[in-house]
Amino acid sequence: MKNKRVLMVLYKYFHEDPRPQREAAALVRNGYTIDVICPRPSRDHHFERENMCFSGPVIDRKRGSRFRYAFEYGTFLAYAFLASAYLQLRHRYRVVQIFVMPEILMLDGLIPKLLGAHILMDWEDPSTEVYLAKYCDDDGGGRLLKVLQLFERLGLSIANRVIVPNIGFTRAFEQRGLPVGKIDVVMNGVDSALFTEEGNSIPHRDGNGRFVVFYNGSIIPRHGLHILIEAMRKVVDVAGNAAVLRIIGHGEPGYIASCRKQIEEAGLGSSIEWLGHVNIKEIPGLVASSSVGVIPNLENAFTRINFPQRIFEFATLKKPLVIARMDGIEDYLSERDVAFFPPGDHDALAHRLIELYRCEKDYQVLAENIHSTCAGLEWEQTYLEHVNQMVERT
Repeated sequence: MKNKRVLMVLYKYFHEDPRPQREAAALVRNGYTIDVICPRPSRDHHFERENMCFSGPVIDRKRGSRFRYAFEYGTFLAYAFLASAYLQLRHRYRVVQIFVMPEILMLDGLIPKLLGAHILMDWEDPSTEVYLAKYCDDDGGGRLLKVLQLFERLGLSIANRVIVPNIGFTRAFEQRGLPVGKIDVVMNGVDSALFTEEGNSIPHRDGNGRFVVFYNGSIIPRHGLHILIEAMRKVVDVAGNAAVLRIIGHGEPGYIASCRKQIEEAGLGSSIEWLGHVNIKEIPGLVASSSVGVIPNLENAFTRINFPQRIFEFATLKKPLVIARMDGIEDYLSERDVAFFPPGDHDALAHRLIELYRCEKDYQVLAENIHSTCAGLEWEQTYLEHVNQMVERT
């Protein structure tokens, strides 16, 4: 009998990252046992999950300078390198799945690979585009960018198979001259155990008759929450108390403070529900009780190629979306599916929201279309096939 035990390595808090949670849950449902190496916050979250075992160093991840990032990465990399070698000797995994970024985490797969494991590289975020988005977003980037791209190429050479969330990532690698023959797309769909389609009704308002605009994601400048807050001024001018902005997520303290100040200066306090970070199990209920989701990302090297996972959350529950127009999203969706607006244009964003507030028919059409389109973008069977094939490979 083949060893149906998989090791996952990721430099993220497991309880905050839907992709490894969703993929681990799919494996457990199909008879696998999962070991996870990941950082733990000082206020540890104790995981009690069937057929899953967690280990990792205590690291309070802070959004700061690139030197802070290097320190945190180095601490985790050293721990994961030793832990993955020990666990490989103990359990003789057939598959070790490494979630990157950073691509340097692929070094943690070296010993397991030498001892017989197949390496599945789950390329959640490409470091080149993330680095450019954070620090320069131009054609430069200096020596560190060259180092990142060196590890990018090394990661592709070490991995037996690579999966990415959308074709925009594959296209970016190909444009950099990287070999893409071992890369396949496994999209960021939803966990069917959390997001169920049963009984969907597509309500235009919540139980209190309010038109609830929903923002869910990291609260950092490039994700554009300040654009949405500015747009809400005009929405509230039209809808009054019937319009509410619901915000969940966490991020940079300075930017959060700036957004709160913006809300106060705009006099929008009574029109904002700021819920902070919530457990992933609460998200389906919050989406279902909202009217429309908004993804107001600013344009940069990363957002141009990304396809946000939140799209699937709203699509599954038949909720329309207003999204900043980007190539990575237009690879899969059109004006038939979502309401696009130019990135950074709060007036255009407000206009699209007001259209959906006023016209329930248009609202219903977008909700049905996004649901239909995303239902065809399957992920789970594709992912399981990759893991099963690697387990069976000699």
